Amino acid sequence: GGTKVTVVGMNFVDSAALRCRFGDAGSVTARWVSPSKLECDSPAQMPGCVAVEVTNNEADFTTHDVRFTSAAALGITSISPSSGPLEGGTAVSVFGTDFVFAGELLCRFGLSTVVATYVSKNELRCVSPAQSEGSVAVEVSANGVDFTTSGSMFTFMPAPSVLSLSPSVG
Repeated sequence: GGTKVTVVGMNFVDSAALRCRFGDAGSVTARWVSPSKLECDSPAQMPGCVAVEVTNNEADFTTHDVRFTSAAALGITSISPSSGPLEGGTAVSVFGTDFVFAGELLCRFGLSTVVATYVSKNELRCVSPAQSEGSVAVEVSANGVDFTTSGSMFTFMPAPSVLSLSPSVG
């Protein structure tokens, strides 16, 4: 639970009775944004797909059957490699648990977000972005909103360069 879900519709009223219901998990308080938009935090529930309905009066819920899918929380166990050049472009494998093939798979390197590629339920691949020198946390998301908090670190460093070698023949 805890995903901030934006609900778009019409005739939403700014009142204390504004609520969202996620399947049979009970209703939660909604935050009015405008007559056509509100926000709700998804409740904790078992993974699966449920209908989301809203009410202006805590009694009469919509019956539009707009669906929300809750999934198991993603987890990162390791990344490889754990460093790359400042210019970015390093293919990074992120290993973990409960990865899903989703339309919004993302990797976040510090404050920079890049698209992730699904490999398996235990692996995603991301290409590191350009970044200044130092270490940043690497986290992943299946919905573009909720990111892991693994603490896995990736270090950006200047790329090595070869100036000469000796002997040049062997």
